Amino acid sequence: MIKYWAGDHLIQARVGRIKYGIQPTIEDLKKEHDSLWEGKIKKYGLEGMDFSPLSTHFKEGVITEIMEDNVYEKFFKVPEGGVVVDMGASVGLFTHSISPKKMKHIYCVEPHKASFKALSQNFKEHDNITLINKAITNKITKSSMIKGLYVKDSFQAYANNVIKAEAETTTFKSFIKDNNITTIDFFKCDAEGAEYSIFNEDNREWLLKNVKKVSGEWHLADYMDREDFIVFRELFLLPEHNYKAFDLQYNDITDKLW
Repeated sequence: MIKYWAGDHLIQARVGRIKYGIQPTIEDLKKEHDSLWEGKIKKYGLEGMDFSPLSTHFKEGVITEIMEDNVYEKFFKVPEGGVVVDMGASVGLFTHSISPKKMKHIYCVEPHKASFKALSQNFKEHDNITLINKAITNKITKSSMIKGLYVKDSFQAYANNVIKAEAETTTFKSFIKDNNITTIDFFKCDAEGAEYSIFNEDNREWLLKNVKKVSGEWHLADYMDREDFIVFRELFLLPEHNYKAFDLQYNDITDKLW
């Protein structure tokens, strides 16, 4: 779903310059990139947001994904004044994008410590936002290697350097109990594989009864993810449920899931 607008622009610019016999320097490309980045920051009112834990490409990618393509609200919108869970909040760009809707409450869950530090800085003066520095898994631990981006036994963060990290973990049931959550109007889930620890048989009844809208990513990175997805599909993607599925290029694959 991520389209690197800055990279595409710079590639086109470079091709144009080569065509006319002008070889751009690294410094030229950096200046052009910085100019484009500053324009995006101003356009979407992101001045002052801390993006420091994110790599350049990921930073640009999430802005495209959330602010330009609006992927999580592509088919239904976050209701004004509702209760939202931002699962996999990173530095809080999705939460920032919906904050003008005067949400009743937003629960941001982010296990990565550096991203959580930036998230805390970005929303330190918001009484209606709860920040939770934990990973959702199938057990509660004080410190555990957590599943991350396409990795089963460790967490690989979109940071300036790829790292492995530990995080405190909790279960979805404990998360809703600890925060006295009785209903969720919009559940945004970008949990890098941990979605299968949330949308499972143990939580099915509560989710179907108390969550009104879900928008997220389901990963199929390896055979274990694919096995988990089959279980998820048979629990949640039933004919009576209203759902749509798309690939990374936004092609409708709803009819190909079974």
